[in-house]
Amino acid sequence: MISRQTALYLAIEWFRKERSAAPHMPFAAVDENRIIETSFAWILPWNDRRYLAGDIRYLVTGHSPLVVLKSDGTVMRLPKLTPSERVKWKSREMYGSIENRIANLAEKLGIEIPVQKHCTTED
Repeated sequence: MISRQTALYLAIEWFRKERSAAPHMPFAAVDENRIIETSFAWILPWNDRRYLAGDIRYLVTGHSPLVVLKSDGTVMRLPKLTPSERVKWKSREMYGSIENRIANLAEKLGIEIPVQKHCTTED
């Protein structure tokens, strides 16, 4: 199981590889105050590190967070959210929907995510 700290490390490595392939990419850093843990993944919002340090001139807009699967450390970008989904995301009402988006993306990429059985009172 991938820990939060390992997910951060994997994200930094992912950014390093992306930056070497695309030098125009911002100097990215994970916004550690906004990391979200789901049952099978870490969702890591990011932005330009200069913006996160307080310089609003370097705000990166229109990007999507990174997702690190807890089972094997696979790193992928979450598909962009629609405007109405962004509102729900900011109010944190979307956990189920976000997990579904991650599962759908993983399925398209051929990555298997272990399904957790939820207990009910009938079990």
